[in-house]
Amino acid sequence: MSGCNCYWMWFSLGLGMQWKVWVVGIMKKIKFILYCIALNCAVIFLSPLHFSVRFIGTAILLFFGGIFLLKRSPFQNKIINWFSIFGIWICLISALFIGSFLYSGFKAAPIFIISFFATALATILYKTEPKILLKSSILYMTFVGLSTYLLPNYYVFISHHKNEMISQPLPDLTIYNENGTLFDLKKEKGKILVFDLWNSSCGNCIKAFPKFDELKKEFKDDTTIRFYSVNIPLDRDIDKKEAVRKFTHEYSFQTLYADKNISKTLHIEAVPTYLIIDKNQTIRYVGDLNTEKDIFYNNFYDILNKIK
Repeated sequence: MSGCNCYWMWFSLGLGMQWKVWVVGIMKKIKFILYCIALNCAVIFLSPLHFSVRFIGTAILLFFGGIFLLKRSPFQNKIINWFSIFGIWICLISALFIGSFLYSGFKAAPIFIISFFATALATILYKTEPKILLKSSILYMTFVGLSTYLLPNYYVFISHHKNEMISQPLPDLTIYNENGTLFDLKKEKGKILVFDLWNSSCGNCIKAFPKFDELKKEFKDDTTIRFYSVNIPLDRDIDKKEAVRKFTHEYSFQTLYADKNISKTLHIEAVPTYLIIDKNQTIRYVGDLNTEKDIFYNNFYDILNKIK
């Protein structure tokens, strides 16, 4: 009887230890999966932020978070490891990338590329020696920093639509000044003209006025260049200059008033749109106003220097 009791005691003890090991293993896996979900959610929550913050945040989270989790994964299967850690975000960004072929200019392409690069690099490096991992991390962050600096040029490039009016003579435009008299563009020949085309329903246009005004003030001593705000009237604004003037009265640039056909004449699809017209009244640029030093593609100052 005592032998039987001893047997059951050891059996119960062994079963209890196995149960404990099994529970601990399950808890580790649950904890690991929760960490993986948290990582993917953190990357997804970056989506509403500025594109540079989103880019560098995705790069850091997927690379360093990936290495951290790969080192602590309770799963033996490498495929399960990878999909547990990166699967949610990679599937989501891949779906967006495939769907992007339905329209031009995939703005999430840099995020798509850095996501796969970061996860691939983390998968390769997580087992390496600390010194190699440190050096690789420094090189990786240098690459991410340089890419983030150059990133605005990508967005300028994909948002720029080639306008067929570029390199064409400025057509006859019906434009009026504040007094309601016809503005004679031919008298402006010999000057570089910068037009800001906008309408009163465009919030981004109005928000960009301070930038345009600062640019005008920057060139206040240069008699060869002139800045004009050109309002494209909405039906509600026709013959109601006060409805337009309330947006522009506090700025130093002169406001002109165009007729409704100007968009069609200049092939303008959206506002704000900026025109740069050279001294011979040839249209040299149609697009956004890019004055930032880190933007090299269609930079305003570069265009200006070429035509002065």
